[in-house]
Amino acid sequence: MAVKEAELRRKEAELLEREAQLKENERNSNLSRLPNFPYCWPVMYHNINVDIPRSNRRIMIWMYRSWLFCFICLFVNIVASLAVMLSHPTGVTSAARDFGVSIVYAVGIAITSFYLWYRPVYNAFMKESSMYFNFYFFFGGWHVLFDFYMALGIPGSGSAGIIYAMSLLSDDSSKFAGGVMCIVAAILWIMTGLMSLYMYRQAHWHYRIKGLTTDEAQNEAMKGVAKSGVLTALIRAA
Repeated sequence: MAVKEAELRRKEAELLEREAQLKENERNSNLSRLPNFPYCWPVMYHNINVDIPRSNRRIMIWMYRSWLFCFICLFVNIVASLAVMLSHPTGVTSAARDFGVSIVYAVGIAITSFYLWYRPVYNAFMKESSMYFNFYFFFGGWHVLFDFYMALGIPGSGSAGIIYAMSLLSDDSSKFAGGVMCIVAAILWIMTGLMSLYMYRQAHWHYRIKGLTTDEAQNEAMKGVAKSGVLTALIRAA
């Protein structure tokens, strides 16, 4: 009897120890996924080396660099737009408005690009999700077009690019510095546009190699709606 009682106590102690270890592991896992991004004001968890499978990690790192490079372009665009406004180019009346719009772009594009194409492609490579890939293909395609559009520098568009550069460089020599800044901005926009286009093609190639389809994307979307309870609510309402 004493032997059996000792054996039961030993097993009970092992179970308690195992339960405590599981709780500790769960607590550590939750702590490791605490918000860490963006670094200045963490609101979400972001870790390519942890979330993204090794086979997809390299392309995701370049996606991340492409997204960050867009910020550099937006900042340079603000400086170039300011240079245009201070140069007072002949025949240009929208320089002040372009400077204001360039600031709006810097804030708006930084936020929308993250949620509309960067986070979807992050989730796509993390989960091999057809739905997220298609989400990225739509908004990422618009992002590529936006990059090349910004390189043009159309007056009134909020960009200081090629057209503004030509206007300033063809004016008197006092506006040369502003023209150079517009050229720099245009070159950066072309570079980020080409980089974004290349990454877009890489993502599409990966999508095809994995055999993902739009039908799978639709099924994933329907499952997501069902899990959220929206579909059940609509059926009950009908």
